[in-house]
Amino acid sequence: MGKNLDLAEELFKAAFHPSLHRTARSDAYKRGVMAVLILKCGGPRADLTYRVGTPELDAWAAGCDEGHSIWRKHNETGQDKEQ
Repeated sequence: MGKNLDLAEELFKAAFHPSLHRTARSDAYKRGVMAVLILKCGGPRADLTYRVGTPELDAWAAGCDEGHSIWRKHNETGQDKEQ
């Protein structure tokens, strides 16, 4: 992974670190989070692999929302200035 995609992975791992004792999330949810983080870090846009009207697409979309939230929080801390 390039430096920017390493940041996406770092933010993802921090958000789902076991020490946080979060509620378990589906793979589709986590893929949504990662898709947004990769995109925000300059990577490619993820292909939508879930069908409209399925719980998986709903979970993926909710994960995308969290990905945007993680990115906003990252920017608010000023950590992106180091890039």
